[in-house]
Amino acid sequence: MRYLSLCIIVKDEDRALREWVAHHALLGVEHFFIFDNESRVPVARALRGFPPQLFTVINISGIAQQLLAYTVCLSEFGHTSRWIGFIDADEFLFPVHGNDLRPVLAEFEPYAGLAVPWTMFGASGHTRPPKGLLTESYLHRYPDHATGWHQIIKCLVDPANVLGVEDPHRFLLREGQHLVNEQHIPVTPGSNRTIRSCNRLQLNHYFFKSKEEWEQKLARGRADRADEAGRYPASLFEDQARTATQLDKRILRFVPGVRAALANPASLSSLPGLPGLPGLPGPAGPAGPAQELPPPLSLDDAIARCMQAVQAGQIEAAQILLCQAAATQGHAAELWLLRAMLARLTNQWESAAFLIRQALLRAESPQIYLELLRIAHATGRREEARGALLCFSTIIKHQDVEAEWRDRQTEAAKLVASMG
Repeated sequence: MRYLSLCIIVKDEDRALREWVAHHALLGVEHFFIFDNESRVPVARALRGFPPQLFTVINISGIAQQLLAYTVCLSEFGHTSRWIGFIDADEFLFPVHGNDLRPVLAEFEPYAGLAVPWTMFGASGHTRPPKGLLTESYLHRYPDHATGWHQIIKCLVDPANVLGVEDPHRFLLREGQHLVNEQHIPVTPGSNRTIRSCNRLQLNHYFFKSKEEWEQKLARGRADRADEAGRYPASLFEDQARTATQLDKRILRFVPGVRAALANPASLSSLPGLPGLPGLPGPAGPAGPAQELPPPLSLDDAIARCMQAVQAGQIEAAQILLCQAAATQGHAAELWLLRAMLARLTNQWESAAFLIRQALLRAESPQIYLELLRIAHATGRREEARGALLCFSTIIKHQDVEAEWRDRQTEAAKLVASMG
């Protein structure tokens, strides 16, 4: 199973699509499900040179087929990924800190999905398509509270907890499940909005692009609606010229890598998470050849490689490795313990608390209880720290453990005592 995939439906987006795929592949997306809605340049041809195992192309005909595409993606491919994000070719997702989306998503595994609000960009004065990359050409956006668009969400979901698609922004979830934003605030069921927060992830929406491209968008129509009432008013372009004036360069740090990938797209085959799953369609469509997947790492190999990365100071690489390993070795308490420790070392406290509890669901050990105590101490949860100390001490007393763990009992007691 992959950890992170994206689903998209496109029509005549060949220029933007190459940049979009390169950008997201470099940030940890392991596979792309691309629905080609009768593009004049077929998607498989537009992505020529990219590793074929990176994407699956499904041809789809007709107008307003976005909901059907999302439904097919969930029903046919949902079992292949822990997370699937549903965004468009003019939407670019990125982590505000770090260079990979997967360590951020690990914190939200308790939920059915993560809702990320739009950050709406304007035309930045362009009347014709600029020669540069999309992400380096459009740098002016609406201020945070200048438009209701900045509360509208796109979703990354756990397919196992999704029953259906309501619209491109809303999913029908299993009973008791809900989406949250990056502050862990639940999204009201049935709503396509959330409290705006972009401190962890940002989703740049290049809705207008140049004036010429805006006019083409109006002529092309929407992917989710065919009715006249759903058409965008032409006056929106004049509004963005007045309002979308705030400079935002957050995404520019990824541009050099994207340029290098576009110059040599075959280099993307060396990224973590490739190649794809066996038996999935190749880039030619559902009839494409099966793809071979190397056997998953054993638990011992995954832990050994994680420790090598940590010793080399590559904490994010270690976190990515453990995210992927958990997809096939999720029964192992050791993996969850290591993930919790790395989250604590990088001050990801919500994630650390969730991960250590997952370890406890799978096993009890002095290592796990000591880590729980450390996390509780760091976050001021005194009663939880006391409970962890009691369990830690009980195991030390009644089980045959190594002497070093008896020595650490004093360390654990001092941590709890320091909390008053």
